[in-house]
Amino acid sequence: MTTFAHWNVRPLDVSVRGNLLINIRTVNSRAGAKKNSRSSFSSSSSSFCSSHSLQRYAKFRSSSASRCSKLHRGGVRPFGQQQQQQQQQQKHWSSEEEVVMAVAMAGCAAAAAHAAPLKLEKVVLTKEHLSLARAEMDKFIEPIQQHPDKREGALPYYLLHKEGEHVYGTVLMFHGFAASTGQMARLAQYLFENGFNVYQPALCGHYYNNPAKYWPKVDLKPKMKEAVQQKLKADPELSAIINSFKTITDLTIEMVNIVEERLAVGDPELFQAISDEDYTETFYKWFESQDLDYLREAEARLKEVHALPGPIFTVGLSMGGAVSLALAAAHPDKIAKTAVFSPLLKVENQQNRVFCILAGPLGAQESGWYPDMPFSLGCFVAVDAFGHFVRSNNNHVNVLAKIPTFVVLTEIDDSADVTAAEKFITGLRSCTGIGGPPHLSSIYPTSENVPHPMVDPTEVSQGTTNRYWTTLYQETFRFLTQGTVHTENLHKLSQDPGLPQVHPQ
Repeated sequence: MTTFAHWNVRPLDVSVRGNLLINIRTVNSRAGAKKNSRSSFSSSSSSFCSSHSLQRYAKFRSSSASRCSKLHRGGVRPFGQQQQQQQQQQKHWSSEEEVVMAVAMAGCAAAAAHAAPLKLEKVVLTKEHLSLARAEMDKFIEPIQQHPDKREGALPYYLLHKEGEHVYGTVLMFHGFAASTGQMARLAQYLFENGFNVYQPALCGHYYNNPAKYWPKVDLKPKMKEAVQQKLKADPELSAIINSFKTITDLTIEMVNIVEERLAVGDPELFQAISDEDYTETFYKWFESQDLDYLREAEARLKEVHALPGPIFTVGLSMGGAVSLALAAAHPDKIAKTAVFSPLLKVENQQNRVFCILAGPLGAQESGWYPDMPFSLGCFVAVDAFGHFVRSNNNHVNVLAKIPTFVVLTEIDDSADVTAAEKFITGLRSCTGIGGPPHLSSIYPTSENVPHPMVDPTEVSQGTTNRYWTTLYQETFRFLTQGTVHTENLHKLSQDPGLPQVHPQ
């Protein structure tokens, strides 16, 4: 299940986080442009780097630097010898100088990724390829299979072709928030049967049954939480709302107002923090977030398929779509193409964001999705924070503009904000230039009634399923192998006879 009902947050600006090398001097000249209609795919607003977000980025880069250099397979190493030599020559760089120099390196790495043609040629799997890759992936998978908290039906797995067989490359596949690897299993099998190795590692922590312990979330800092908990204990009505909460779909505006007024209105700093939808230093003065764990874990999984031959692709649904984009933006020298469906770059209908930010750290849990596996409302906030991270920085767009992308949306999406995704697509196209890689997209109109989890034909959401799933699979194959998409086929029930056929459910 990947439904986020009743949230409503404005479009957010920039955050500089992740392993992507950022040019902090970038300013979007379209800052004053008027917002266009949805059909025109309007561009995003201007953005800039705050000192706090630069510090968060620097911490993340420092923690993942060694990991990234080991992943390198040609091109410029973001933390390689060239940078080390310059550091020796100038040991007292400012943060800005360091990052500006790094962005040039990122551009070189991205350019290296596009030496490969859009149309793929198959490569041969050897015994060495398979043994090395299996050994790395099994180091991650086998402990999970033996873990007492393992989540049945959500375990990571891989599909590898046999020694001597020809393959197009490897697909890293990511499912949606709170869902499992089964959500993408049919697409994984289809791509495997038609020439791809596939690795479905699952989203960070989602292979375990204890979300409070394993899933990324946003929480109040300890000292801040103690003060807020005192307010909760002193207010019986407030305590009743928090303790009796079951599911966000039942949340009322009255409940939201009570929580906000009793906990934050009398505290100007806390009120500013929960109102900070840009996730700046104002927010992080009060809160701590694990949302970047989604990217950190995806990077580790990318490392595990290093030994497999051919290009690597990312494919994802919803939150998995955001992870797929983030991984490609962070490692443009390794990801050849990315295909995403209903990418969760901003949560739809975020009017209850404040409730989740405050009530999650105080113990409110979502139990309506999985009664036997409730999770903190802080997990919702982490999803929104990660989507902000992916979409809000123009440099993510600048790097992804050099990588072929395929994005499929639906007008009736009740989880991912469609306008935010359309702005993101517009940004990719505007940065690509003549002769650049393709950025292909399509949207299912309301009349076609395609729900948010469009990849899984068995998942009922919003009272419907995706009737066009077979042609969605075929066009994903066409994009990965040929670098093009026949968008008109996405809206047909009959399969293209010129492409590998999708088997019935």
